[in-house]
Amino acid sequence: MKRTFCILLLGVGVGTASLLSCDCGLLPVCAYRAADAIFLGRVSFTNHDYAVGLNQATLVRFEVEEAFKGIAPDVHQIWVDPGSFSSCYEVYKLANRYLIFGTLLPTVPQQTAAITIAPRGSGEAKPLPPGFSPSTPPPIYYSPECAGSRSADGTPGFEQDLAMLRAYRAGVPLPRVLGHVHMTPFSGWPYLDGPALAGAEITISNAAVKLRTTTDVTGRFSFQDAPTGDYTVQATLAPYRMNPAAAPFYLTGLVNGRLGVPEAGCGYTEIELATTSVLQGTVVDTQGKGVPKIFVRLRMKDGLRRSIGAITDKQGRFAISGVPDAEVYLSAGIDEDLLSGRTNLDLDMRYRAVYYPGGSSAESASALRLGLGETRSLVLRLGSPLEWGRVKIKVVDKDGRPKVGANVNSYGGPPGTGMTRTGAHGLGSMQCLGGWKYQLDAAAEHRLSDGKREVVVASRTPFVCGAANKPIVLVHDRIMAGVVACQAVGSIGALLKYPRVRIYRESESSPRYEGHGDETGRFRIDDVAPGVYTIIIAIEGLGEKTLSGVGVSAGQITDLGAIVWI
Repeated sequence: MKRTFCILLLGVGVGTASLLSCDCGLLPVCAYRAADAIFLGRVSFTNHDYAVGLNQATLVRFEVEEAFKGIAPDVHQIWVDPGSFSSCYEVYKLANRYLIFGTLLPTVPQQTAAITIAPRGSGEAKPLPPGFSPSTPPPIYYSPECAGSRSADGTPGFEQDLAMLRAYRAGVPLPRVLGHVHMTPFSGWPYLDGPALAGAEITISNAAVKLRTTTDVTGRFSFQDAPTGDYTVQATLAPYRMNPAAAPFYLTGLVNGRLGVPEAGCGYTEIELATTSVLQGTVVDTQGKGVPKIFVRLRMKDGLRRSIGAITDKQGRFAISGVPDAEVYLSAGIDEDLLSGRTNLDLDMRYRAVYYPGGSSAESASALRLGLGETRSLVLRLGSPLEWGRVKIKVVDKDGRPKVGANVNSYGGPPGTGMTRTGAHGLGSMQCLGGWKYQLDAAAEHRLSDGKREVVVASRTPFVCGAANKPIVLVHDRIMAGVVACQAVGSIGALLKYPRVRIYRESESSPRYEGHGDETGRFRIDDVAPGVYTIIIAIEGLGEKTLSGVGVSAGQITDLGAIVWI
């Protein structure tokens, strides 16, 4: 039975040990019922050092606001070890509020049993917190990244979690199975967006057990007495059907219609239903001939970034099944949203997107809505195809000398974020599509006399493909702040194409830096300001992995090694 797991291989920062990093995601709170202590509290003290990264010993003091398990009524302060010297090290920020699931040391929580521990001698020594006596220490609870703890501010689903724990404190047992039914292409836990599918009949069964219930007004359901084991899950709600093409639930890895119930905690399942509605048709060129390899996409009118799509066949035909019972926009061709990074889809990118019923911009689109069970046919007409070309590039240093082996990146147009290296005389070239606007930048590294590496860069330069025949000259005129590099690979060594990378400051919710990797899974984010970051790496269809406490130094390369998806 698949539960949480440790999955990232990385080396964080300069001089720190190489660790297996922990990345589990957050299940509903019933999954962590085995914790010794459960409470809501605010951080009043931490000796975390942002300059060190994962490899440090830390103590965090919380002021208890609400206790749900294992905390006496007269206890108002709790000490927590956030995973000292471990790959599941969590950063609890001063004055922030968290829901904490803790296990008394020296016991390690079940979900973090696979963490690796760095040599204690390699960490930075710290003084004891004020008032903390090593001879008579207070109870210390262990709550690293995979223990289930979560921020009280901004964590999706937090209010549902808090309501469940308050009911538990009042005597309502936590469920053994918790689940939710959602409709394609909306999201399940923890966002729970889209229409609420109330009244769905739910059956979970295996060779020994068959249990039934129905979803409530929010589309959720639960079972109190399901025995430990693996189950098949069936949801029935006319006129919907279970979506056979649904991706595995990202927190458990289980496919639609499968459930695992552990010995401790609860099993969680997301069931994805789809309508039987179909939008089909043909995408044609200016001569009325069907065009193959065109991406056709439906997007929600309400602004949610949810979409489903299809690629036209040899005759230009497409069919999108499971069209949601909602107003949607329809487009065909390539738009800037699709080009936010490279794609591994085999597409004809020569055609700019057109929008139903025939506009050339998203603002000109008209919404359409299918009735439940309806099949509708239509035709989308593309404009004239653009021509592929190449842009010539020359990279030089500030004195005009050619830079051989410089990394050159392009942004903004088809086929998406691109990379190349300069050859002899600092020259190179990259594919581009005539008429599209792009930007170029370049970077190169060299070793200093002390053995360290620094990176010099050229600022981004805009150009329009086809507008000039002469090489675009990029001048390396400054030292880069820092570089983050990595490669995404599968568990058997398979390359994972075009990972999406977002880099956040530890205290911020919006990324400071974004980028995409290449077809080999390698990525490199240049000019990252010195500091400590959280890095989120996403693979289409496989989910996201999070690295916390990654330190970046000025002019240095932080190489995270290989990130392994299991």
